[in-house]
Amino acid sequence: RVADFGLARAVTRRTDAPEGDAPARVEAAGNDERYSERWELTGASTVTTVTPQHGIVGTPAYMAPEAFTGADVDARADQFSFCASLFEAIHGRLPFAGKSIPELLANVEAGALTTADDDADVPAWLRGVMIRGLATDPAARYPSMQALTAELERGRGLVRRRLLTSLAALVVALLIGVVVLAVDEDAPPCGDVEAPIEQAWSAERRAAVAGVFAASKAPYAGETGAYVLRAADALRDDWIAQRRDACEATRVQEIQSEAIMDLRVACLERVRYELAAFVELLEVGDPRTVENAAAAIAAVKSPERCGEIDRLMAHARVVDDPALAAEVARLEQGLARVWAAHYAGAVATSSAALDELLPAIEATSFGPLRAEALRARANIRLGRGEYRDAQADLEEAYFTALASGEDEEALGSAHLLAYALAVGRVDTDAAMGWLRHARALLERRSSPTREVAAVSYTEGVVLEISGQSAQAVERFEQALAQFERLPERDPLVEQRLHNALAISLDALARFDEARSHYRHAIAVIEEVRGREHPELIDVVGNLGLNLVDSGRHVEAIPQLERARDLARATYGADGNATAIARLNLGAALEVAGDEARAADEFAAALAILEVTQGPDHLDVALCLTNLGLIRESQGQLEEALSLQRRALAIARANYDAGHVELALYLGNTASALLSSGLAEEALPLAREAVDLDDAHAGAPRLKSAELRDNLGRALLELGQPVAAIEPLERADAMLGEVSGPPRMHYMVRSDLARALWESGRGRGRAVELLEQLAARHELTVADRGRLERWQRTLDEAL
Repeated sequence: RVADFGLARAVTRRTDAPEGDAPARVEAAGNDERYSERWELTGASTVTTVTPQHGIVGTPAYMAPEAFTGADVDARADQFSFCASLFEAIHGRLPFAGKSIPELLANVEAGALTTADDDADVPAWLRGVMIRGLATDPAARYPSMQALTAELERGRGLVRRRLLTSLAALVVALLIGVVVLAVDEDAPPCGDVEAPIEQAWSAERRAAVAGVFAASKAPYAGETGAYVLRAADALRDDWIAQRRDACEATRVQEIQSEAIMDLRVACLERVRYELAAFVELLEVGDPRTVENAAAAIAAVKSPERCGEIDRLMAHARVVDDPALAAEVARLEQGLARVWAAHYAGAVATSSAALDELLPAIEATSFGPLRAEALRARANIRLGRGEYRDAQADLEEAYFTALASGEDEEALGSAHLLAYALAVGRVDTDAAMGWLRHARALLERRSSPTREVAAVSYTEGVVLEISGQSAQAVERFEQALAQFERLPERDPLVEQRLHNALAISLDALARFDEARSHYRHAIAVIEEVRGREHPELIDVVGNLGLNLVDSGRHVEAIPQLERARDLARATYGADGNATAIARLNLGAALEVAGDEARAADEFAAALAILEVTQGPDHLDVALCLTNLGLIRESQGQLEEALSLQRRALAIARANYDAGHVELALYLGNTASALLSSGLAEEALPLAREAVDLDDAHAGAPRLKSAELRDNLGRALLELGQPVAAIEPLERADAMLGEVSGPPRMHYMVRSDLARALWESGRGRGRAVELLEQLAARHELTVADRGRLERWQRTLDEAL
């Protein structure tokens, strides 16, 4: 019987990494490897902490109330920001308190200024200027900035005419002088905005990175390097454009407040951290970083997101304490390095860097930073297959983010937690529950399309792993449509979407549609990463399996051989990915009738996987069941039954009782039992397999026909030919709709002819079926001998 489903599609390759600075991982038994590359909502944080390094502390604390609400702002909003800064410089505290943006906004709108005992040291005229500039109603402020500074100039004259009786008065006098000079200064409003980004991506650093790719021996280094250089150039150009726009909107066009400009600049600084961290890592020239460079550069946040003012305002982190703000800035730069190493595949580097940062992050008690750090650790643990530990981190990250008012960070944690629960086969129901959390946050935040698309993708992954392929297709198609509306489209996300959609289409036997998506994904990878990049192993292998399922075995074998050769060239003969590629090639060879080569591939894959994955991994079960099918066909029944029993035990330990993939192992074990003359033991397994298949009914497939043939054979052997007719008729009808191997048609029709004859309910049709089978020349010697014995039985009866 042909194991045409449940194969190891799109296996992750991370298990092949060597020790040290590479993402070697111990797989959790039963994890679903088809979705080894996740689409994360956030890598390094997309929220903004404004710190002294960016010129101010806690930008939202300086924003006029109209800037919070999204109303039109003018120069009077700058007065508010200016007076907030002036208030802080004089009093040593912010004018309005608030640990979160809603609390801060409430105090601003109420005009609830903070107070202290030394307020009386500030001259009444100056306090009056500040109170007017901080008025909630823009109309109540000064008519212009020039009017405000003129009022300060008059006040400065008062200060000059009096003795400076206190340190506070001295500060006031000095500060006002600086302010007026600054307002009157005739300097270019937006000078050299390119200077900061040059630290991350200059001509010299570009040449160094190009040299790394030129020196690499990886066959895909040329294409990957070209993509990385283009992407980094584009990031630099977009960064400069956004930095100039942020400045000119405030200083030249006067259509944006100083506070908004500072938010945008702070966001751009975080982008610069990320790019610099990636470039520093790449300059080392590690082969693993070269392999993952395209994914790592794609993970750097687009500078265009720093122009999304509503999002920046909603998610700015308020840090009132200058010392804390400086520490947060330092730790954010450290986290940028953690994320860069993670995306570059340098797991040991990423993990060590995070371990070094965590004590300092915990010491800040700053919730947003802690939530991001926990999510970073969860990503590292997911890369190692430590799903339970990742789950604990993500739950803690989610609730920490919510408590801190960080909806965007909470959304990233909920979305990733759903992925971890499903792919790790921990709890798909719980995964759907966390996706409900993610959807609720999306609705509350009026989230951008990219986030909606990412959640739709993960929902599709969870549904497919749950065996709900039709619903998964809907979600993947939604995600793809949403992705195609994005102004900036990451080709690697595009490839992932097409591959995931194709997997679900395959599960529904929509093979032609699936094949077009696989080929689209392959074209993207070859363009971006090169024709010999390891990323192709998964998708080329999937295309090969699609061709197997479609009955196009001759076309499938070259694709699967290509996947095997790519895996072997990248990870060696004993690599995990090599084993999976050999397993899938063996399945194609078996269906094509080359049982000897198929058995060699299965045996080689089994020897590798028992070492790399452990004896109880589902990939081991797949090798066992496929090898068992061949041994059954070769008449080695004792070995066949032993292999199938072990495979079924592994599957039951890894799958929920109602999971559709169990049907494969149940059916194959039933077949081995039947061939061994153990029909009574085979019947309940065959029934269970058909019931599972019916519960997840989709388009007819070879597996469905095979399972019903097993049931029919069991009933025949137990003397129930009438009951056998129905499943065998269904099997024959299914084979009429899909292209299966000749032997499958022979087995089903031979069994159906026997049921019709022995039941006495269609002996004429039984003879016709046998005559049709006799005319086929593709039968094996054993099958033809069996057919001839059947014909002799019929001749004698007639």
